[in-house]
Amino acid sequence: MSGTKRQLTETDRSLRLAIEGQARAQAAKAQTAAELNRIQNQVRARLNELNAEIRQLQTEKTQLNAQKDQEIRAKETQLKQLEAQQDYLAREVQKLELEAQGLRQGNVAILRGQALATAVVRITNSTEAKQAVDQLLNEANRTAIRAVRPGTNDQIIQITRAEVEQLIDRISDGQDYVVRIFSAANYLIGEKRIQVFTDAVRNQVVFLAGDVVAATSLDPSKMSDNQLQERINLLIAAANFRARNLGILNASVSIGRVQDLLAFIEQLKQYNQMVELKAVAAEVTSTAGPLKIELVAAQNGTILFRTKNPVPDAIRQ
Repeated sequence: MSGTKRQLTETDRSLRLAIEGQARAQAAKAQTAAELNRIQNQVRARLNELNAEIRQLQTEKTQLNAQKDQEIRAKETQLKQLEAQQDYLAREVQKLELEAQGLRQGNVAILRGQALATAVVRITNSTEAKQAVDQLLNEANRTAIRAVRPGTNDQIIQITRAEVEQLIDRISDGQDYVVRIFSAANYLIGEKRIQVFTDAVRNQVVFLAGDVVAATSLDPSKMSDNQLQERINLLIAAANFRARNLGILNASVSIGRVQDLLAFIEQLKQYNQMVELKAVAAEVTSTAGPLKIELVAAQNGTILFRTKNPVPDAIRQ
């Protein structure tokens, strides 16, 4: 009995060891499977990331190609525009050379953009507007005849009916307009046809008497007579430039008599400190112009002297 019992005990122990080994093997197998599943998930996640990156790169590549194509097309368009501009400028240069030749030879009687007729009108209906435009065109025609075909009485200016009707419609609203008829090109003596175009702008007040048009400052004691004259010339040029920018059509600046200007400079030379020099409107000035100015010398806002009397009580800043 003792031998059989030992044998059973050994068998039982062996069986338990086998069961434990099998359990460990199953646990190890399960652990391995879990590890494999984890690795597989990581690989799949990385694969998805790579696929997303690939798609992103493909999208960027497509966009870059499209952008490159767009840039190429834009450069081609720009090149065509530049070539067209080059052709246009070449034709203009050739035209200007011919015109310059005509000017040198003294044959050009009417210049491009020359005003052949000008009038300030206020019209409330199309009938009056048509009469006013007809008068202007007749005046422009007479001016052109005197320039290129003196002694004749032909109708030589040309303008489209549509442009005339557009002008009539524009100036029929009861407002003040400056209407001008311009030459469309340079024309030589003997020309039989002069192409013209029209322009109409609202005639309104641009400067009141005393308004400052341009200003500068100087120290007469540190300047020669020529430098003083040059500074005044620059001030007048600045007034002219501003007048044109504000739309004054006849922006030829006038300062009155030469004697007044010379006297002003002599007074200016008596001062040995900084003086404000201003060009002010001598009278109310509208779009039609011209702009008449007077020179004013001042210090700290107080007027010292000026080129013209009587004067406004104050200078508008």
